[in-house]
Amino acid sequence: MSGKTTFMKTLALNLVLAQTLGICLARRASLPPVRVMTVIGRDESTTSGQSYFFREASELRRMLGEALASGREHWFVIDEPFRGTNSAERVGAGYAVLKYLNEHWLVVASTHDQELIDLLRPQFDAYHFSEVVTDAGAWFDYRLRPGPCRTRNAVKMLVLAGYPPAVTDLAEKTAASALTCQAAKG
Repeated sequence: MSGKTTFMKTLALNLVLAQTLGICLARRASLPPVRVMTVIGRDESTTSGQSYFFREASELRRMLGEALASGREHWFVIDEPFRGTNSAERVGAGYAVLKYLNEHWLVVASTHDQELIDLLRPQFDAYHFSEVVTDAGAWFDYRLRPGPCRTRNAVKMLVLAGYPPAVTDLAEKTAASALTCQAAKG
């Protein structure tokens, strides 16, 4: 809801426009000549017999192979890598792949995983979008801010969507417990 995926698509589009037409929807841009590769808005295919995760992993591996074979500079724009699998493996796979890509090419990626942000801190700069959530609704100003996001809004959104207190109270308690466990590990 904050505009993260739209931002990623806009960034990729501007990279392509800059490479092909020499224009960019920005006040100023200085971009190296690179090939742009994106992993945004993936779909699951029931007809191919491949899971959402496997399709994404295969597509990203295909792109990686093309980049290695070409010897050219590339810019990877990846929206929420490996979101089709469990948390631990999503963070592990995301860390390994993003670290590898970043060692060879330019990379912009988005994630909701604080653990992944923490692991990649030495290689990536973190930015986030923020929100204002009240009893009346949620508002986003769509401004990119430095650092990782420290606010939480999912349970507030459940309240706004009209879930019963038995659900939202348990969700809040469970989320707080998970955050306490994460803090104890860190």
